[in-house]
Amino acid sequence: MSIRLIAVDLDGVLNKSKKITQRTFNAVSEAVRKGIIVVPVSGRSLYGLPGEVKDYPGIRYIISSNGAKVYDIRDGRILFQDLIPYKEAAVLIQELNALPVKICIQESGNSYNQSHLLSFQRRFLYSKDYSRKKAIPCIDRYVKHRQLDLEKIQVFYTNKKTESAVLDLISSHPGLNAVPSADRYVEISRATATKGVALSCLCSWLGIMPEEVMAVGDNETDRSMLQFAGHAVAMSNALPDIKELAIEVAPCCLEEGVAAAIEKVLPEYDAGEA
Repeated sequence: MSIRLIAVDLDGVLNKSKKITQRTFNAVSEAVRKGIIVVPVSGRSLYGLPGEVKDYPGIRYIISSNGAKVYDIRDGRILFQDLIPYKEAAVLIQELNALPVKICIQESGNSYNQSHLLSFQRRFLYSKDYSRKKAIPCIDRYVKHRQLDLEKIQVFYTNKKTESAVLDLISSHPGLNAVPSADRYVEISRATATKGVALSCLCSWLGIMPEEVMAVGDNETDRSMLQFAGHAVAMSNALPDIKELAIEVAPCCLEEGVAAAIEKVLPEYDAGEA
């Protein structure tokens, strides 16, 4: 059965300079030309995505915030969302403030930092999109005042002891899920908000079967979408247990692995259409 939709972890398509290479651009363009739906899947908020991804004419659907939202950006609609209730978020943030951490939230397609976190990130952390985050004086007061549900909470720290304390605290909130990332921060979402669930909802909306889906990923947050897709591709730099989910291992992102994976299925698509 031919591939009708390709879901790609966003950072897998970017090079070291956080740009899309010409080869990857060409592969995506050719897939779109053949009628394949290409869906960027990201932990970032919608407005934290690079413009060359969000504004690419061939991209219509985007899964953001690790599956908390699915957008139809052509029609300006939210097709699906699974958010952290603001009351629970406010309680959790207040509890987290007792620990030596810095907090960032995603809400309404934007990312928000406490004002002093920007310099903290630049000095201690690798943050993919801190320059796109908006600074606010006090996260907990902002959440209580806005009374809007959150897409995701990020908790930044500088040592394993604090990480353990954060994970223990989050475990007391059974409706939430925490995934450590890069040994420097934890991403918190609603327990039911995953890339796999979001991808499943989008495919149901579009009338696409799992066996018609190729998903490309490399880290723990990609697990659920690789399990959903009939054609799961892991990058060569993926975690070992993530590779075990894949039927194919592509080169790493610095070696244009996403382009290679897409190029490989295009002839099969042509054969299926013949």
